[in-house]
Amino acid sequence: VDVPDLDVADDRLLGLLTTVCENRGIKLGTRTLDGEDGHATDKGKTIALELERATGHRAKVLAHELAHCALHFAKRDTSEGAKPMTRSMAELEAESVAYIVCRHFGLDSSVRSAAYIAIWQGDSKALKASLQRIADTARTMIDDAEALECRKAVA
Repeated sequence: VDVPDLDVADDRLLGLLTTVCENRGIKLGTRTLDGEDGHATDKGKTIALELERATGHRAKVLAHELAHCALHFAKRDTSEGAKPMTRSMAELEAESVAYIVCRHFGLDSSVRSAAYIAIWQGDSKALKASLQRIADTARTMIDDAEALECRKAVA
C-alpha cells in the first residue's frame, strides 16, 4: 500500500499543534529523518518531524505523534486481564486521532490516513474497541488548539 504525502500548506494548523506540543512540555525538533515522517521518543517527551515535507504534512504527522504521546506513553492499565497494546492498535489509534484533528481544522488527510491504517491492518472491529479513547484524545487536542486561537484573537 502506497501512503501518499500531503503536499499542501497548513501553517496555521502546524503552528497551533506546535504550541500544543510546547504547552504539554514536549520538545519538538524538525530535521532530516531519512525516510521517516516523524516519531515520538523519550517516553513521549520528544517529537521529531521530517523537515522536507509540506507544512500540512508535518501538521498531520505532529497530530499523529501527539496522539502517541497522549495515548501510548502515558500510564497504562497494567491490571490483570488488561490487554497489552499492540503496535497495530497503537498506530490505528494515533492515525485516527490525527485524522479527526486534521479534519476538524480543515485539512483533508483521508487518503493518506486510510492508506496508513491499511498498512497496519486496521479494521472496523479494532477501531470500535478504541473509539472512546480516540474521541477523548482528539477532543482534548482540538480543545487545546482552539483555546490557543481564542487567546490570539483576544490579544
